[in-house]
Amino acid sequence: MNSKSPNSRPPLVLHVGFLGAGKTTFLERVIPEFDALGHTPHVILNDYQNAAVDAARLATLTKLVQPIHGSCVCCESRDELLDTLARIEAEENSVVLVEANGTTDAEELVEMLAMDARAKKFSPPVQVAVIDASRWQKRLWHNKLEAAQVKMAAYVWVTRLDAINDKRREKVEASLEALNLRMVALEPKGIAERVAGGEAPEMVTYHHHCDEHHVHDEDCTGHHPHVHAHHHFASAERALPDVVDRAWLERVVSRIPAEAVRVKGICYFEAGGAAHLFQRVEGDTAPTIIPLEVTPTTPPVMILIGSHLPMDEVDAVLREEISIWE
Repeated sequence: MNSKSPNSRPPLVLHVGFLGAGKTTFLERVIPEFDALGHTPHVILNDYQNAAVDAARLATLTKLVQPIHGSCVCCESRDELLDTLARIEAEENSVVLVEANGTTDAEELVEMLAMDARAKKFSPPVQVAVIDASRWQKRLWHNKLEAAQVKMAAYVWVTRLDAINDKRREKVEASLEALNLRMVALEPKGIAERVAGGEAPEMVTYHHHCDEHHVHDEDCTGHHPHVHAHHHFASAERALPDVVDRAWLERVVSRIPAEAVRVKGICYFEAGGAAHLFQRVEGDTAPTIIPLEVTPTTPPVMILIGSHLPMDEVDAVLREEISIWE
């Protein structure tokens, strides 16, 4: 039995947000802040298909990154997450940052982390919601999932404020406040300072309940698995040529059907040159392209995440474009 008080245990920070909201950018911003405060960050990345793609972005910031590929850590990958937490040494002045994939059921995950013995060496989980102000609640049938990720958050980091006007900003702020009165809006630096300073927010009492989001056993007891059928997300991975040029990549990504809410991957623009991470989020056409300072182990690849991915169309685009390139 762990005899330490919650405040003496290393913090466990879970951050959630819809696909493309800026969760990995949050890590890029918050890791140096924890370092500056004397806290060693351990990072667990969960993403569809190939979490090593995002892990490559963090390679210059910390070596303590553990990717978890595939399904949500709130359900099918839950034991992998908990086993990973169990293997982490809970040193003094360390902090564990868990990035959940974009369709995670935050309630299931926070409840699981609060209750499972493998996470007891860390403080009760603190949830951060990452919100894209320009796309908040504009995701049609995914609005309910996005809103659910906010309801239990202690802190929120709102991204892309420069892309909206004052009227839209007021609307987003009012909407977030209506969902969660206790949530505090802060930049990554402020969140790191509060977490490192032990300013844990008042914890919610977690309990099982019955609603349309969950599948239950007959008497509504035990773990309630997250039901992926409610958000209809799929993922796929396709290999890319060893070397491409920037114009070719931009054209290919722009041709990927809009059902792919997120498109990302690793590519090289010259033989022996630097690897580049590319990503397209919902509503964009051209990708954002970021050079990587550390060469990843992942070969050139494109990862697609979305609703009912039309892979026949995607494969037709890739076949045509790769034949042109070659």
